[in-house]
Formats: sequence, structure tokens, C-alpha cells
Amino acid sequence: MEIIRLKDVFVSYNEETVLDGVDLKVNDKEFLSIIGPNGGGKTTLAKTMLGLVKPWKGEVFVAEGLKIGYVPQHTKFDRGFSINVYDVIISGRIQSSIRFFRGFSREDKSHAAEVIRALKLESIQKKQIGSLSGGQLQKVLIGRALVGKPDVLILDEPTANLDSENKREIYEALHNFNKNKAVILITHDLEYLNENKRDVVLLNKKIMYRGESVNRMDAGHVHS
Repeated sequence: MEIIRLKDVFVSYNEETVLDGVDLKVNDKEFLSIIGPNGGGKTTLAKTMLGLVKPWKGEVFVAEGLKIGYVPQHTKFDRGFSINVYDVIISGRIQSSIRFFRGFSREDKSHAAEVIRALKLESIQKKQIGSLSGGQLQKVLIGRALVGKPDVLILDEPTANLDSENKREIYEALHNFNKNKAVILITHDLEYLNENKRDVVLLNKKIMYRGESVNRMDAGHVHS
């Protein structure tokens, strides 16, 4: 079932075209990996799906009631903010419609505990985020997105600058989520893409390629 569709989408910043007539559809339970050069529009594409960026031309369809979780690059997260792992994760249960000072419900706490167990974060749940490693922080940000029970999860370079063990744990969590939900992964991790037969999109302002392998791609398109 189709849950997201972009049709002939154009997006520009300061008169510079970032997305140039993009056509793309995402199906339920799909694992879609998006690769491409820096400046190729990958993050803009994600923000367009999220409704954070409005195209000046084209159509964006999102299935009615679809809940989208978003995990930005952890380098954009303020590590200086005084908050611990548990509070970051359960904050994903906050709804824009709730009133100030309402405590978290038993269901909220149950979901948070479930996510913390799934991501193996029990031992650090009381740690301040400023003390975490890059891999730990990335799992916390994924947890914050997952605790809201999204129908599709969009992640922007979730394994950038992480070691192989942290990458393995993050991809394992994503594959478990993907058993029932869709994943859209922005990544430069070509080793992972070649080892896992998932649908791949090469984006350089336009969709340059879509298929099940990156082996046939010109590597020059992928790197900045």
C-alpha cells in the first residue's frame, strides 16, 4: 500500500533548485535507502515528506493519519542541554494537543520502557546526554522517535562516524521496526547497502536511479 508519494516536486532555496522534478513513492513496510552527494537534496527530500518544506511546484501525498517519526543527524542535537536518556526518550510521547504540566501516563511509561529494552539502553537511562558516546546518543534519538509509535521512520545519516558494533546494533533495531513499519534511511554507508538487498534511491536533485543494489552505480555520483 502506498503511504507517501511525491509527484514532479520542485524545491528551491534562494533561487537555487534543490529538488528538480522529483517523483518518488514509498510503500507500507518498505525499507528505502536514499544516497547521493552532499547538496544533492537528501535532507530536503526528507523534510518535504515531513511537511517541513513546501515545494513551489508539484504534489506531496501522505496517507491520512500517517504518523512519521524523524531522526535528524545527532551532530545537530544540543548535548549541552541538561536532560537524561530516559527523559529524552519519553519526550517522544508528548503530543502537541496536551496541556502543560500533565504527567506522563502509565501507557507512556510502558512504551518508553519497551523502547529502552529494545535498544539495550537500560544501563545508561539515567545518564545525562552530554556524557554519551556518538553511538549511544544516536540510539537515544532513535528511541525518542520510536516511542511515539510511528508508521514510518525517517533517519538522516544515523550511522555517520560510528564504529561497526554501534552500526550493527542500530541496523538490527531498524530491521526489527521494519517488520511491521516502513523505514526511509538517508545514508552514505554503501557497505551496508550492498550487504542488504533493499530498495535504493540515488538522489542528485533528481532521482538518478532506483533499484535493489548499488553495485551498478557510478561511485562518483555517491560521494561529494
